[in-house]
Amino acid sequence: MLFPTRLKFTKLAYKLEWAEADARLSRIAQDGYDKQIEHLEAAHHAYGEALGITAEGLDNSTGGVREPLALFLAKLRAYVLAVAAHADDADESSVTQTESLLAPLHQWKTRLADSTVEEDPTATTSAPLASQVTASPAAVTSATG
Repeated sequence: MLFPTRLKFTKLAYKLEWAEADARLSRIAQDGYDKQIEHLEAAHHAYGEALGITAEGLDNSTGGVREPLALFLAKLRAYVLAVAAHADDADESSVTQTESLLAPLHQWKTRLADSTVEEDPTATTSAPLASQVTASPAAVTSATG
């Protein structure tokens, strides 16, 4: 069976996902359908290059996504810090604005880096609620304590 776990492999970490897709493409090619999937193989190879898996001369341990991800996370932390610095629980318009600015993070679901095919695909980690990100240390300790 080509997809015994359906598409759960697409929720794996990048390198594991690529390996699972590679195995499936190899199986399809072995079954004699290599001409029909040439476009998929080209896209898969380009994806592997982007991850640093198939590109020659690259350090495969970093995968080519580490630096952009680190930059994104640094910018995201700076954004959240700036929003939190201007939050004022006593001002309703400030609370509304803070919640509005942080709403995309609240809706953002992340997958665990070490997820496996057997894991529950509905298990996700949410960003903190906007009301939990405040400029007041007392509010933070009372919300978590």
